[in-house]
Amino acid sequence: MSAVSVGIVLVSHSRALAEAAMDLARRLIVAVDVPVELAAGLADGGLGTDPGAVVEAVERLAERCEGVLVLADLGSGIMSAEMALEMLDPALAERTRLSAAPFVEGLLGAYGAAGIGKDLQAVAAEADGAAEAKRSQVAAFWLTSDARRWVRGCPAGSCAVGEALQEGGVPADDEHVLGRHQGAVSYTHLTLPTSDL
Repeated sequence: MSAVSVGIVLVSHSRALAEAAMDLARRLIVAVDVPVELAAGLADGGLGTDPGAVVEAVERLAERCEGVLVLADLGSGIMSAEMALEMLDPALAERTRLSAAPFVEGLLGAYGAAGIGKDLQAVAAEADGAAEAKRSQVAAFWLTSDARRWVRGCPAGSCAVGEALQEGGVPADDEHVLGRHQGAVSYTHLTLPTSDL
């Protein structure tokens, strides 16, 4: 077995997509070297997935890793991965997990976790948590963005929050404000009565 206890199989309809995702992980997380196998595209170069190719990729990794995490892009790629897991020897299937994580974010989480020697359960958890981490990041952006748009609509001196942001160097009347109409400030995601400002 290698020092890395978990290897990763990328199942994708597109060989180019899987290669690009693998390259991204290796170039972003340079301090580690995780075994990755591709089961991507069809033998003739077309788009598609093949359960047999997934089985072979898992078996190659199992020769040098204690566990194998499988990440699939979508639709029939997931079905191919599921079929492959059913085709594995039961002992090997016990050491293999199929992740529901998003393809790229899941790969990055799994790659980093595997690279520092985490076990299969922990690597799978890192991959699976990638979707929630991305959701939280995007939600935080919109919450902050909407709040700023809200108070930026206040004329100078009309509300304490607006004044506080202005003191921090945030202009009250920037391009994010779409307009003030009949006692309300309207924004892309938010309409609040000015009395609440």
